[in-house]
Amino acid sequence: MTKTTVKFAAIAALVAGLGLVSATTANAADFGTTANGGSTTAKTTLEASDTTAGDKGVVLKSAPDINFGTIKLDGGAVNSTAADTSVTDTLTVVNAGHKDGWNVQVQNTAMTSGSDTLTGATITLPKVTPSNGVAGDISVGATTKVELPGAGSQGATNVMTAPAKGGVGTWNADYSSTKPTLSVPANSVEGEYTSSLTWSLVDSVKA
Repeated sequence: MTKTTVKFAAIAALVAGLGLVSATTANAADFGTTANGGSTTAKTTLEASDTTAGDKGVVLKSAPDINFGTIKLDGGAVNSTAADTSVTDTLTVVNAGHKDGWNVQVQNTAMTSGSDTLTGATITLPKVTPSNGVAGDISVGATTKVELPGAGSQGATNVMTAPAKGGVGTWNADYSSTKPTLSVPANSVEGEYTSSLTWSLVDSVKA
């Protein structure tokens, strides 16, 4: 399987100095007279990552390779098992501070072994809950359940979506626990079958 990986965008942060204004200058009315307190300011400027990287600064960092292992044909329709299925890497998007939202799509080529195609087979990507490690941030909801036909006839389909001003940080959707499945029809013949999965970061959702 094919894994699409795009490099991190660099993060630049510009931090303005913190300062207390002297009681003898701008805030003299707040300090040193009859008041027992006063006000100062704390400032910073946060600068998002370079917009020339990825999709205007939002980067698709990695996507999973899926190996369904060996599936024994028995004359009927059969399915992959979780025990025999391995998933390498997570579906990961990095948004270093941009307000625009984003979408990740996937599509597949036909699952083939030489001249044979698993025409009636289906690769199913289940719903999983992505996280950016920030408690309470649910701006990116569960991934979409996607069914990819073995014949590879389906177009690109949305998998993971973030709204404008959401999906900020590093978001990981991990398929290693709730695993993808492969259903194989009864008329399938033996062989080592492969499909290429193309993952794309597309169409930023404008803030």
